[in-house]
Amino acid sequence: MATAAQGSEIVVRLREKADGPLAPRLALKRPREVVRVALGRAPQDFLRMLSLLFPLCGTAHAVAGLRAVEAAAGLVPAPAHEQARDLVCLADAIAAHAWRCAFDWCALLDEPARPLQVAAARRATEGIARALYPDGDLLAPGGGRLAPGSGFAAYWDPVFRASASGLELDQRLVALRCALPAALAGAGAAWIPRIQAWFEVAAVQARADLDAALVALPALEGSSAAAAMQPAILADGEGEGRTHTARGELHYRVVLRAGLVVDCTLEAPIDRVFGAGGEACRWVAQLDRAARPEAAVRWVVAGLDPCAPLRIEDTETVHA
Repeated sequence: MATAAQGSEIVVRLREKADGPLAPRLALKRPREVVRVALGRAPQDFLRMLSLLFPLCGTAHAVAGLRAVEAAAGLVPAPAHEQARDLVCLADAIAAHAWRCAFDWCALLDEPARPLQVAAARRATEGIARALYPDGDLLAPGGGRLAPGSGFAAYWDPVFRASASGLELDQRLVALRCALPAALAGAGAAWIPRIQAWFEVAAVQARADLDAALVALPALEGSSAAAAMQPAILADGEGEGRTHTARGELHYRVVLRAGLVVDCTLEAPIDRVFGAGGEACRWVAQLDRAARPEAAVRWVVAGLDPCAPLRIEDTETVHA
């Protein structure tokens, strides 16, 4: 699985008492200094770094950062720019859904991964950004030159539909439902419908993102906006930006000083779900009755849909 950021991972420790099982423990290891390497740069250089630091949802990170930079500098982009950015982030989300199906879900089912499916979805994200902003200035604070041109919707509609077809959501859900009971044996009757519902919610979100993208395509047909005139140095300030991802809303906060991004904090869906005290920690801690703890943990973590790799540490015996 690709990491949400360089060095991020989910670690689960499986321990057993000499006289019986002890609940597994989950921890999210997420190095906060990752974003620090992008600081001290001009906004557009900072934003380009974000798309490289977060390979799974890099476009969404860059757009959320862009909106935070604009808020800090007091720049208000035209509504058409916001619509275009939302569409690019929807394409990014569809690529993330493709990753989930092609790698995470296939791994649960002991099926070969489908990297070509993910590659096609990622090419679509890059391609639609270029189609909307032919000068490559999607990340220009205040807005680049938006010029999708005629035939935009007619070209991209079948591309998105093909991406969705490749997900094979209905078939994947059937296969997951069939394999789930064996993986969660012994954990308790309530676990099966609970985890099944998590996978179904993920499928619903994937379909919703596709539908939203298909609606946005004709709305942007023929839209245009000239590249915004920018001052040599953006005004000092602090601002927040948000955008949609496959797993929930992404939040950024940046500080501008003397035309440079000098501070940045972010909160991603993985932080809320897999952070200390989050939903994932609570559910994993209840898997002490599973006959196959490692398999059960893998299904629970996949059901909660992380964007970081999972590492399960060797079982150790704890003597009372």
